[in-house]
Amino acid sequence: MGIETNENMINGQFIGTSEQKTDEKNRIIIPVKWRENLGPTCYLCSAPEGCIFVYTPEQWRRVTDQIADRAHNMAERARQRQFYIGATDANVDRQGRVTLPPILMKRVGIEKEIVVNGSGNRIEIWAKDRWYLGPANPSTGENDVFDEIQYPEDVNW
Repeated sequence: MGIETNENMINGQFIGTSEQKTDEKNRIIIPVKWRENLGPTCYLCSAPEGCIFVYTPEQWRRVTDQIADRAHNMAERARQRQFYIGATDANVDRQGRVTLPPILMKRVGIEKEIVVNGSGNRIEIWAKDRWYLGPANPSTGENDVFDEIQYPEDVNW
């Protein structure tokens, strides 16, 4: 797996970008400077923008608590299901690798070449071609669960 990287950590925030290729087991390498903050276990889910979000256990708990608190009617439960499709916990191995589940790779169009991007309190994994088409363009879907989450003030999204 060749890696071109510009990684960094500032005040516990994931920042920087790394271009990589998945290996034959669908593993990616978490940039070295991010591993300590991420820890031995992380949580993965697909995002409406068309990437995979990677959360620390603390951030995952904050996001999922808010989603659970909102699931009081059928529409909110449907949005909750969309969030959890393919979501999983993952171990970071001794070499700093994380295995991407095939269902998440398919949902976001990852085949081989990826961009791993630090986005503050989370990491994003993008198909390289999708990344260069413009990841900053927000989703326009009406059912984006992320649009409704009220992140705590100490979370800089």
